[in-house]
This record gives sequence, structure tokens and C-alpha cells, in this order.
Amino acid sequence: MAFQPTRAPSEDFWMAFTASLPVGSHHDNPEGHINETIHFCDYASATNLWQPTNACRVWFPIELGPAD
Repeated sequence: MAFQPTRAPSEDFWMAFTASLPVGSHHDNPEGHINETIHFCDYASATNLWQPTNACRVWFPIELGPAD
């Protein structure tokens, strides 16, 4: 996984990046071959619009499964 700088959607963002990451749960994508481009921005810019529709996720859920 490598982050690539990208053009921010507006001047309200300080930094913006993309990364190609595996999508789905381990059961849906066990080998991690199905990737999707995910957009990231700096934390300070993520919710700086102060609007109810301007929400962000600050963590990624991790699927817990049986140990190998």
C-alpha cells in the first residue's frame, strides 16, 4: 500500500491522498485481490465544514476471526 498525493476536492482541505486497498471482509476477499481506491485527507480538514452532513470515519473496523 502506498499513499499518493492527489488534488483536494476544494481549498478547504490541507492535504489529500489516495491509496489502493483491499475491500470487503476477509470472507469476501480472502486473498486481498479486490482493491478499490480510497480517498484520505488530513484530520483537521476532515470535518472543518461544521455541517451535519459533513461526517467522517476516524478508524477502520477490523474483522476478528479465528486464529490460524
